[in-house]
Amino acid sequence: MITKLVLNYGSKSVELIETPAPAAGARSLLVETLYSAISVGTESMMVGLAHKGLLAKARSRPDLVRKVLDKVKTDGLVETYRQSSARLAECVPLGYSSVGRVLEVGRAVGDLKAGDLVACAGQSLASHAEIVRIPRTMCAPVPAGVDVPQASFAGIGAVILNAIRLAQLELGSVVGLVGLGLLGQIGARILSAAGVRVFGCDPNPSCRARVTGIRGLEAFPDASSMSQGIRSATGEQGADAILLCAAQESDRSLLTAAAEGCRLKGKIIAVGVTPLIVPRKVFYERELSLTISRSFGPGAYERDYEAGNDYPYAHVRWTVARNLGCFLDLLAAGSVDLSDFIDTWLEFPRDEDRYADLVSGKVRSSGAVFRYSPERAGVRRQLVESGNAPGRSFSYQPGARLPGNGRLRIGLIGAGTFSRSTLLPELAAIKSVSLTAICSSAPEQAVLLQKQYGFERSFTQPEELLAGADIDAVVIANRHADHATLAEAALRQGKHVFVEKPLALTLDDLHSIAAALETSCGSLMVGFNRRFAPDYMQLREWFRSHSGSATILYRINAGWMPQDNWIMDVREGGRFLGELCHYVDLAMHLADSPLLQISAAATGGAASGDMSVLLRFEAPVQATLVYTSSGHRKLGRERLEVFRGESAAVLDNYSRLEIISASGTKKWRHAGVQRGHREELRAWTSHLLAHGSAPAGAESFLASTEANLLALEAAVSGVPASVFRYGSSQQLRGKSQCASD
Repeated sequence: MITKLVLNYGSKSVELIETPAPAAGARSLLVETLYSAISVGTESMMVGLAHKGLLAKARSRPDLVRKVLDKVKTDGLVETYRQSSARLAECVPLGYSSVGRVLEVGRAVGDLKAGDLVACAGQSLASHAEIVRIPRTMCAPVPAGVDVPQASFAGIGAVILNAIRLAQLELGSVVGLVGLGLLGQIGARILSAAGVRVFGCDPNPSCRARVTGIRGLEAFPDASSMSQGIRSATGEQGADAILLCAAQESDRSLLTAAAEGCRLKGKIIAVGVTPLIVPRKVFYERELSLTISRSFGPGAYERDYEAGNDYPYAHVRWTVARNLGCFLDLLAAGSVDLSDFIDTWLEFPRDEDRYADLVSGKVRSSGAVFRYSPERAGVRRQLVESGNAPGRSFSYQPGARLPGNGRLRIGLIGAGTFSRSTLLPELAAIKSVSLTAICSSAPEQAVLLQKQYGFERSFTQPEELLAGADIDAVVIANRHADHATLAEAALRQGKHVFVEKPLALTLDDLHSIAAALETSCGSLMVGFNRRFAPDYMQLREWFRSHSGSATILYRINAGWMPQDNWIMDVREGGRFLGELCHYVDLAMHLADSPLLQISAAATGGAASGDMSVLLRFEAPVQATLVYTSSGHRKLGRERLEVFRGESAAVLDNYSRLEIISASGTKKWRHAGVQRGHREELRAWTSHLLAHGSAPAGAESFLASTEANLLALEAAVSGVPASVFRYGSSQQLRGKSQCASD
């Protein structure tokens, strides 16, 4: 286990926690931290946000408040509160700039080796932790001769370097720095080394005193006096650029004062967190531009880049890693020297209280650094080298048996919002369930949930969890791309599997799961919870009590989703495979008949947010599914209309059911939505304990998953699908049984 400093938004506290050691991925490194820089301003802001009440948080994010209110109208107060609480109860690592020694190198990293010294950057990556996993694109080798503690500031140096590049400065340019804290101090040194004339301001006299030795820099107590000084020194022309490095959430006059110091067509670069209420008059008169600098440079917060996929040097000259390398080169050349800047040393992990004093403002510091205990270095290396770190081979224990004490021992893979808001509260409420192990790629989140729900242990790699002989059933609730691989592996270990939708993203993966199921002692359940919703079950009873042809119309108002959301990523299946599968499954479950044909069309192509699917069954039943991202969330997410035997049923957003027939109209209504999560999990666990199998046949899950995959193919090709491997005459014919002993 390793020690990590985290901010628990749920308890509003900074905590030292023990987590499993991470493992190097294919394009990442395992790094033993030697020093990590403390960005007092940023980290105190995060802690301050955690301590804010709901009203204060709402005032800072009115856009999110509107979304919450819309959700209350459609899903009810209870469901909205549960999901919002889960999002607020996150546990995030603190720190984002560090230096350390490489312990392990991913197989796709060819230019670094164990023992190399690297500077690292990234929120939740280069955190205050004894061992971190760093993508190759978020680190840079430290040149020989560089003072190692100073190299820990490379991430912070990259932030200010990115802002300087956005200002497009030249030799001899004039620049103003508003704020001479951590970013401003480092920025002043870089700009001076680049031959730029620098003016700075800060209300703190000690901050101003620290820059008096920087060549050519003039310091002022506030932005107005700095602007006056700039105009006086430039013959009333003004600065080429002003960099806002201050963290002043309430000072709305700061931007105006800074703008008055800019020249005609000058630039203002926002680096710190400051109010950006643009004063139109001065911006108009001087034709100023305002740019918000995003962190370390191109690649930051971009999923592909932070997964280790670099951008071409010729096309993106200054990425995160190249900005890191540039700052390290400045240190190596002696152009930038932070030796007089680092004024506070903290020992990790024992100086937790001193850290709390720093972020609370009780203790002032310009440059604070965590120094990691050399006594624990040997233990950390042994942890990795001994093979106890995740990512290595484990001896599986096939043929899991249900316990004789009447309790189902469950391992959960995935600690995201859905697990926190829905799965865990429901599973924990079932007395016959024993929460045994939890696994997450975010180990701090897994440890938090381990304490909250009483899991016996936590892991960072699924292989470790699957190796547990004391785990009877596995719940798979991580990212979609891993579902099929993990479900197949768990089945081959004889585990009972509950996998959140989608079950698979390709037909080949689906066939592999079916093959594993044939010889497994376990069973398969997919999280198609709407099958178990109380209103739907009542609708299904009405449907089965009538005969004759039937028409099913299901409208899904999914709502707009930003393209950078992970669920839009085609490698994760996209929205159609990740969400449409729910409704394909429900239509097939209601029809209860083998498929004859699937037709589909996607407006704007299969990558768009709108798709229609027509399902024709051997019985005289057809279903039309309309999935759209173009509607407004206030309309309600789902509406199911079913027509059969001169009667009809309408299920509106799983909160209102209406059945209309010759004998009259019956209506049911309840507060909030009831999509069947509770009923589904209770049915699954009780059926496993009573019968050793899932409550629904696996062939139905294979059939509906295949249908969803074929619907997407039909939308792309324009050719209807009419040959099915599952759910028809060729459906799965059962599976072998394990011996009772």
